[in-house]
Amino acid sequence: MIAGFFIDPIERWANHVLILMKNNTVGVFCMGEEFISHGITRTEIEATGRVFGRKGEITEIVPIITGHINETFKVVYRNGDAVEKYTFQAINTNVFKKPDEVMSNISAVTEYIRNKYVSMGESYDRRVLEFQKAEETGLYYYIDEENHFWRVYKY
Repeated sequence: MIAGFFIDPIERWANHVLILMKNNTVGVFCMGEEFISHGITRTEIEATGRVFGRKGEITEIVPIITGHINETFKVVYRNGDAVEKYTFQAINTNVFKKPDEVMSNISAVTEYIRNKYVSMGESYDRRVLEFQKAEETGLYYYIDEENHFWRVYKY
């Protein structure tokens, strides 16, 4: 197992491992400065975290390879003694042609469900997705310089 991957390495060199993923695609896991998964770098994930106001040091980035549509990562931050885990997801805009409308719908639904739990006096923690807002825009998504459409929510 390589950093959360349930896949087999097919070649290793320097700080990189060539891997065969479950869907029979080949990916490169870089153990050094850059983390790459289908063109997404560690630097891009760090920048996206800053846009969504994530603070602290990234201690872990693990691709979640069980899905087939979006690029999804578990990102762990350490800020002093506090550890926070988030899901970073680059939405596949070839599949979801209007991702801003998808986010509008999903945020309305999750807010409705969250309010129902609150009105019943129950905790919604880990029962409802908690999307994070981009600090500058207040939107539940961000489009980066590479035209990746990102959303972030608590893991």
